[in-house]
Amino acid sequence: MYLTDQKSGALTISAYIISSVSSGYNLIMKKQKMGEFAEVSFAKKVVVTVSFFSIFFAGMFAAVASFGRHKNYAQPVFFSAVCIIIGLAVGYIIARLLKAHIMLNKTMEQNYGNLVCMFSLGVAGLFLLLGQSLNTAIARKIACDAFRVNRMFHTKSGYRRPVVNKMIVDIDGNPTILYCSYRFYNSVSNNQLVNVCIYKSPIGFDFFELTDDK
Repeated sequence: MYLTDQKSGALTISAYIISSVSSGYNLIMKKQKMGEFAEVSFAKKVVVTVSFFSIFFAGMFAAVASFGRHKNYAQPVFFSAVCIIIGLAVGYIIARLLKAHIMLNKTMEQNYGNLVCMFSLGVAGLFLLLGQSLNTAIARKIACDAFRVNRMFHTKSGYRRPVVNKMIVDIDGNPTILYCSYRFYNSVSNNQLVNVCIYKSPIGFDFFELTDDK
């Protein structure tokens, strides 16, 4: 059987990191006194502002770039959820730890929750791409073979949204939905054999690759 159940370790790590958020936040709150603000240099304002926005936009770009790369995972939604949860937790912890060192004025202090949210979303996006890259690097190719296409179909999400091309391939007796490009979709028909490589990840996130869909 090529498909494997997702490892419980990923969920354990997520739960551990989330539980650390509360203790980390309480530790910071005990140490910081934000009543008065010293004069802040222009250089610090630039560094703090650029850093926050850079991480946010870099994370959004990384998230968009990663979506197309893990679409043929055995459980892509679960993979995305784990990476996002861990990224949000890590981003939250880092933002809270940095609060006493990057605060610029009273207004920033009062609205710091919005900055924490923005920063955490950026880190979550980075974790999506990093998680996918790491999983690809440690996964092991266990088989490459020709499998039969049971059915082909495409869906339209809505106005000005791209068509999603999919095929149901019989892999080891299991009907598996694989996404493909428009070019490859038009070159294949029902009951045709397609070449698929199967990768097994030590952390449980197995995935497939249509070798002829380049």
